[in-house]
Amino acid sequence: MKDNKEIKDSKVALLMQSAVNGGVQKIIINLAKGMIKKGLKVDLLIADATGEMRELVPDECAVYDFKKRKYHGDLKVLMAMPDIAKYIKQNPGITILAAPGLSCSVLAFLKIFNKDLKAILINDNKCSLLWKKTVYHKAVFCINAILYRFADYIVAAHTPAKDDIIQWYKISPDKIKVIYHPLIDLTEINEALAEKEHPFIKLKKEGYKLVLAVGRLVPEKAYDNLIKAIQYVKKEEKVKLIILGEGQQRKFLESCVKKNGLESDIELYGYTDKVFQFMKSSDLFVLSSRQEAFGNVLIEAIACGVPCVATDCDSGGPREIMESHGIGKYGVLCDCNDAQQLANAIIAALKLDYNRKLFEEKAIKFTIDHAASEYLNVIRKVNG
Repeated sequence: MKDNKEIKDSKVALLMQSAVNGGVQKIIINLAKGMIKKGLKVDLLIADATGEMRELVPDECAVYDFKKRKYHGDLKVLMAMPDIAKYIKQNPGITILAAPGLSCSVLAFLKIFNKDLKAILINDNKCSLLWKKTVYHKAVFCINAILYRFADYIVAAHTPAKDDIIQWYKISPDKIKVIYHPLIDLTEINEALAEKEHPFIKLKKEGYKLVLAVGRLVPEKAYDNLIKAIQYVKKEEKVKLIILGEGQQRKFLESCVKKNGLESDIELYGYTDKVFQFMKSSDLFVLSSRQEAFGNVLIEAIACGVPCVATDCDSGGPREIMESHGIGKYGVLCDCNDAQQLANAIIAALKLDYNRKLFEEKAIKFTIDHAASEYLNVIRKVNG
């Protein structure tokens, strides 16, 4: 295996749009941590480095904040393009990995004018789903179909994403590989699992089955559907649903809870940095999404030994994690947007027996160390 010295100055850069709290940001920061442990120097290029995740960036990382504060969404990384180009010029031959999203498009575009740049794109969703969205997303799909061909390598977060890129963007299978996201820090999880106190001790003593959901309060997460499902579940089981996260739909979801008379059965807890402590105390984790790039929180729940119910989103991510539709090794995978079916899945999952050894084996594939090793092999390949 090639030595790190064969990577230009043993340094790589990671490009992302912002440092707000989100799955993409967590993936990139975890990848930075893993690469640093593997002996690489890591530069973190951020269009706007303000946000909750900034404090989680390892001290060893050199952070380049391009300060695109006044722009929103994808405009941040687009407006940072001159700054990224300047960085590339100052670091000839650098290897840059772009976070999922428009960062990939920007990096692939800059590759056209910088032949020595090693551009690796990280893709976490089926590209064909862009075509089903707005005119803007259709335009991104068409642009990416051209730009992705200039990348040195593409990493897909799961098999459906890889197959889609090969089919729709006509990328050679030799230039793309599946590497699962670096989601799991076993040390962090073990510390959480070792804590004696947990958030649900009172509810446990009262005989409740504790159901947990984690994610932003946005339409894509379909918490309105989950709330309806709990109305059916409570007829069969004594359950309490806790939803961790904040977002634009808080007032709407609070009204849904009240409308269905579930104030004593559902709690919109809000944001917490103690997610693993909540997970380890739960009887079941539920991902009820209408849309989900992959389903990172499913892996975190499985790593905590918690059975899961998930919806079979078009991305194929939850299906790849759960491995089969219906009852499986880690819980139950059901259809989207069907409250009754979701309720049936929750009831069934609460009654199943599980082989927790399989949960441990699954989690290993998503550890930071495992992902960093896989990425390092890709970096060596493009620098070969």
